[in-house]
Amino acid sequence: MRVLIFGGTTEGRLLAEILRKKGIPHQVSVATEYGARIEYENEETEVLTGRKNLEEIADLLKEGTYSYVVDATHPFATMTHQDIAGACEQEGIQYLRLKRPMDERRDEAIYADSEAEAVTILNGIDGNILLVPGQEELSLFLSGINDKKRIFVRVLPEEKSIRECVSMGLSARQIIAMQGPFSELMNVAILREYSIKAVLMRDNEKDADIPGKLSAASACNVWAVVLKDPTVEYAEEEGLSFEEILIKVMAHEK
Repeated sequence: MRVLIFGGTTEGRLLAEILRKKGIPHQVSVATEYGARIEYENEETEVLTGRKNLEEIADLLKEGTYSYVVDATHPFATMTHQDIAGACEQEGIQYLRLKRPMDERRDEAIYADSEAEAVTILNGIDGNILLVPGQEELSLFLSGINDKKRIFVRVLPEEKSIRECVSMGLSARQIIAMQGPFSELMNVAILREYSIKAVLMRDNEKDADIPGKLSAASACNVWAVVLKDPTVEYAEEEGLSFEEILIKVMAHEK
């Protein structure tokens, strides 16, 4: 089995990273030299560079032995979506469109529909994880994330909060007890001090720290995983969630 990812987005890079970790053969196609450089920095070895029309994509599919094509390009790249889908239909290869929130701010993050999807994403990322979703939700994530030694949590500096963290198996070094709000500089300092590779937060329009958290993650080259607010209607494309695509690909691999 081989997967072709049309990327150039955060989701595309993360999907490629997870497939690489699981030993699933794949290639990444990006439109620009800058996009290719980012992929190589992310340890990808098979990167195709340059914009492609329908005919060129079809020729590429004929040459490769692909089981799936994942379209993880930008939500507003309408013609690109049509060309990729058209080439897949022409060559009889399954087309998977990764849906993404259609919002410029969300280009900086991976958005998860549920706690389970957030855990799936985090388990696919190497390195330390910072959890800042809210005290009452910590147990949900701690029970699902592999290797709890790499988890750090930021909670309020209250005895009850710290006691609960300890009862869930966290050591003192994994508990960052601080009172917000936090500036972008403070968020950057925390990410760097604890060598964080991914940060989990919950989307909340009332949380004034969200922009600073996202900017800090971007500045530190850290994956920002954001759990969607169930009370908010997100404008999204048609397609499959990140978790749904992983399930399809992994099922085929088995």
